[in-house]
Amino acid sequence: MHQRHTLLSAMLWITLGLASGRLFASAETKEEQYTICPERLVTNDKLRTLVGRSPLDCIQMCTLAETCSGVSICYSGDHEQVTCSLSEDVQTAGCDDLNSVASPSCHLVKKDSRIEEMTPEAEQTTQPIQEPTTTEIVCQNGGTPNGDKCDCPEEYAGRTCHRFIRDCSEPFENGHTSTDYNTYTIQPASAPGPFQVKCRFRAGGETQPLRRRGSTDFCQDWATCKAPYNMQNLPSDDPEYFIGLENLHHLLNQAEYKLRVYMLVMNGTAYVPKTMHYTNFSVDAESSSFAVTHDGFDCTNCDADDAFSGSLPVVFVSDGHDVNGCSAQRGGKSGWFESGCKGSDLFSNGLFYWPVNGTDTDVRLIEFVFTRVSTSFYDD
Repeated sequence: MHQRHTLLSAMLWITLGLASGRLFASAETKEEQYTICPERLVTNDKLRTLVGRSPLDCIQMCTLAETCSGVSICYSGDHEQVTCSLSEDVQTAGCDDLNSVASPSCHLVKKDSRIEEMTPEAEQTTQPIQEPTTTEIVCQNGGTPNGDKCDCPEEYAGRTCHRFIRDCSEPFENGHTSTDYNTYTIQPASAPGPFQVKCRFRAGGETQPLRRRGSTDFCQDWATCKAPYNMQNLPSDDPEYFIGLENLHHLLNQAEYKLRVYMLVMNGTAYVPKTMHYTNFSVDAESSSFAVTHDGFDCTNCDADDAFSGSLPVVFVSDGHDVNGCSAQRGGKSGWFESGCKGSDLFSNGLFYWPVNGTDTDVRLIEFVFTRVSTSFYDD
C-alpha cells in the first residue's frame, strides 16, 4: 500500500496516514477520506469488481463512484496487479464490526464522510501528484525496456519478463516467429512448475505436446502415462515425445484451444497422410481420468473417424487404472476410450490404431498440435 505508482490521473491527490491508518484522496474536484482496515475482505454486496495495476487505482475507482463506500484490495500472487472489489454497504464507523473475513492478501479501505476530521499530521503529509512520475521499467530474464513494458526473449512473458511463457502462442503474440519446431520451457497458469514442450512460432503459435511413431513403450501404466517422456534435450532426428497427461491438462485448462491431428495411416500397402481438426479441445483433471471433451470434429476430404466421440465420458485408461474395463478388453493398451471401448490406443508399443471408416487402422505416425484461439493472457 505504501509504494508509489505512476498510473494515477494528474488530478488525484494522495495522503497516507501511517500512524492513524487514514488515507485521503481526491479525484477531479471530489475529496474523500479513507480508513485502512488491515487483512479484511469485504463480503457485502459489491458494486463491481475491477482489476488495477496498484492499490491507488482502487482508491481512485472508489472516489469516482458516487455510491462506493469501501473497496477491498487483493494482491495477485506476484503483486503485479490488484483486484478492486467496490462495495456500497460499508457504513460502520470503525473496522471491528464489519461483515468481513480475514485474508492475508487483502485489505479493506473504507470511505469516511467526515473530511473535516483530518488530522494536522495527515495534512502535513498530503502531496499533490500533478503529473505521473516516470520511472524506467526494470526488465528481467534478458528483456529490454519498451515504454511501460518489456520486450521479452522467446521463453519469457509478462510486463517485466518475470515468468515463463504459458504456451507457444504467447511468443508469437509478442512478435517472435519460427518455421521449425524447437524445445522451449513453458508454465501454464495452473501448472505447479515449468516443463518443456515443442513450439513453432507461426500460424498463431503452435504447441506440439505429442509425437508418436510406436517405437517406444513409454506409457506402460498410469504413472508413466501421467509423466513427461523424452522431453529433455530432444534430438533433432524424428523422435517420439509426450509432455504427459498431467501437463497436457494444465496446458489446455487455461484457455480455449483448437487441435490439429496429423497422421500417416495404412491404406492398402502404403501409408497416406490424414489431417483432422478439433475445436475447443480440452482434457480434464486426473480425478476425471483425464476425460476429453471438444466442440467439433472435421476431417474434410478424408475418411478418418472421430476417436473422441461416442458415449461420454471418453476417459484415459491404462494398466492399473482401467475405470471402464477398456484397457483389459484391448489387451492392456493405454489410450482414450468411451464406455463401449471405441477410441484410440495412441500409446501402444509397436502398432497403434485410429478408427477409419469404423475400423481400427494401423497408424505409422501421429502428431498433436494445439493453437490458442481465445484472447491473449492478461499482460501482467
